[in-house]
Amino acid sequence: SSTGCWPESLHPSSKGGSSGDGHSAVASAEFLTLVRNMLLNEQKSTLHILPFIPQDWVRGEGIVLQVRDFQTHFGPLSFSIERKSNSFKLNIEAHFHLTPKSIVFSFPYKIALYTLNGKSQSLNQSSVTLPPKTTSFAFEINETQDA
Repeated sequence: SSTGCWPESLHPSSKGGSSGDGHSAVASAEFLTLVRNMLLNEQKSTLHILPFIPQDWVRGEGIVLQVRDFQTHFGPLSFSIERKSNSFKLNIEAHFHLTPKSIVFSFPYKIALYTLNGKSQSLNQSSVTLPPKTTSFAFEINETQDA
């Protein structure tokens, strides 16, 4: 709504609020939790970046996605994705008070090739496990292949 709140339930045809609270704190909190889990989540000692984003979120050129000061169980994290044609770069700025065992970066397209610490490697998967101190990760996709 224009107030930034969600109704408790939506009518399937009109898509308008149909019952319960018109400004439901529970529904709003659930929506924020959904978006948070699409961007980032923690599973035990592993940090997952972009585990569930749609392809539309990364279709543009330049900086296509940017998250700042995201609070995690490990400490604050900022990251951005830059795009130039089918080449991408993930930039990570972390201020961990507890270092994760690993970072799993997922993408809505298959990663064809990536470069990490000066070494290039073919992949053909939609996710890759990164060392916890990674600050930059370059990769290329084959946009014709969905993840």
